[in-house]
Amino acid sequence: MATLWLTPARIKTEDSLYRRRRLIYADEVEATSERQVTKEARARMSALGVRGAESRTERSEAAPEFLTEALLRRRGKRPLLAVVDEAHTLNPKVGQLLLNTSQEVRGEGLPFQLALAGTPGVATTLGEADSSFWDRGTILGIGLLDREASAEALTVPLDQAGLMIDPGALERVVADSQGYPFFVQLWGAKLVGALEEGETRIGSRHEALAGEAVAAVRTTYYEQRLDELKKERLIEPGRAAARAFAGRDVLSGEELARTLAEALGVPDAPNPAPEVLEVRAGLERLGFFWKPPGRTEYVAGVPSLTRYVLERSAETSPEADGPGT
Repeated sequence: MATLWLTPARIKTEDSLYRRRRLIYADEVEATSERQVTKEARARMSALGVRGAESRTERSEAAPEFLTEALLRRRGKRPLLAVVDEAHTLNPKVGQLLLNTSQEVRGEGLPFQLALAGTPGVATTLGEADSSFWDRGTILGIGLLDREASAEALTVPLDQAGLMIDPGALERVVADSQGYPFFVQLWGAKLVGALEEGETRIGSRHEALAGEAVAAVRTTYYEQRLDELKKERLIEPGRAAARAFAGRDVLSGEELARTLAEALGVPDAPNPAPEVLEVRAGLERLGFFWKPPGRTEYVAGVPSLTRYVLERSAETSPEADGPGT
């Protein structure tokens, strides 16, 4: 199976997806991202009759069909898996094109799979894509890792690289990662980076060095989330939600709606006011909290982010929460 990796940052519009159609035509490009397409691969695709980029006018005339045609030209080749990471940030129009094309070519019997990976907010994005059938596909809800899975996510790649980690260090790193996959990955990278040439065993010294780097990256990550809340003018409802999540793993939909209604100063009602729904969608889009597939409750999105927001935002007066501060 050939695998094509894409990100919303590189397919912001239908035009940008069209310019990358060469990655779909030929079987030579496999298990790759567009950055790995070499001059040799381009030459081979040219030999296969792949044309250069048409003008914007030609492209706009072919807009409804170009992706379908690109995929159908793969008939007889190996199956193709297209993976879009960070899909919760996908342009809904691009999402609509991908989803509709996927349904069409699979209806033609072409072995094609489209995988969209993102936070639970991806459901909102796909809903905006106006393709009502997306939720009939297989939905895999991925949440926080348990301690065993977190440890395995660290030890397996270390073992494959011929490295070891002391049990005590592993236990502390797993606890600090809080089951969040990005934090587990971050710890793994920084631990390996702390090793000196020739060292193969990770101990407390490496843990301490890596911990400083992890803390710096995590603070930057939290600050970015806080800035996003300010930019979207969601800091006050974000604080209210953070207080509601304090010491709790989940909040019911009713509890969350009530919390946000109080923060916004609107009446609480069985059917949440439009302002509450809009703010809830905004906070969910930013990953502040999520409702995992198959669940009725909301969970805090990024571990300890709610606590960080309470601690950091307490230093800022409400009047200074707007953009540009």
